Formats: sequence, structure tokens, C-alpha cells
Amino acid sequence: MIPSVIYDPESNTPALVNGFGQLVVGNLEFATTGQQDIVDADAVNLAMPAPGRSIILTGIIFGANKDVGPDGAIVEIYTADSATSKTVITEIFKFTVLKQTIDSLLPLSIQIEEGLYLNAKSDDFTINVTATFYRAPRKREP
Repeated sequence: MIPSVIYDPESNTPALVNGFGQLVVGNLEFATTGQQDIVDADAVNLAMPAPGRSIILTGIIFGANKDVGPDGAIVEIYTADSATSKTVITEIFKFTVLKQTIDSLLPLSIQIEEGLYLNAKSDDFTINVTATFYRAPRKREP
């Protein structure tokens, strides 16, 4: 065996190898989901922060039932400083969902700043939103 190490030339960070000796070239973890029904004027939380990790948003799936108004529902996906905050720190997406539709924003690869919550809110309270995401470790400093 020839000992070798692969480094990022900018940060001098070594590449990762998993427990099976495989070089990590994709997501560091499997995706998980956060599903919420927006049923009132409150914000709903799709993903909670974890210490030392950033949320990597990989997809949004959304749907509206038959009770959505004729102009559709405006849905906002954003970061906040708490699970119930309606105050937007960063707007990630804002879109209209029409009555009785299901759609998705896939694939995504959006990093949410460490310590922030991924929330959703809508002007219509008959919406379902699912976020797919994983949590990546904080980038190591060189």
C-alpha cells in the first residue's frame, strides 16, 4: 500500500474517508425530511439547527388542497432564529401554489447558516410543505 493523502488546495483540508475505506464524494449523510401542514397564521418549522452542523436543503415538496383560494397561496421558505419566528432572516424561496396542486423544487443544494432554523409560512392555511435535507459538519479551518 502506498500511503497518500488528498487535500483541498485552498483550505489544506484533507478529504474524508468513511468507515468502509471509501472516499466521500457525495452527501455526508442521508437526507431526512421535515413535513408540516400550514393550518394557521403561525410559522412552521421544517428543520432545526444542530450544534456544529449546517442544514443542507436538498428539496422542497409542496401541495395545496381544494380549499385554497382562486389566486393560490403564497408560500415562503426562509431562515429564522427560532422554530416559531415569522421574522425572515434570509428568504430562500417565495412561490405561489395553486388549488389542488402538488409540485417540487428538486434537486437543491442550499446551505443554511449554522444555528438558523428552516421555517415556512403562507397567506393561505391549507398548504403542506416537506423539506428534504441533511446536516453537514462545519467546514474545518486550515
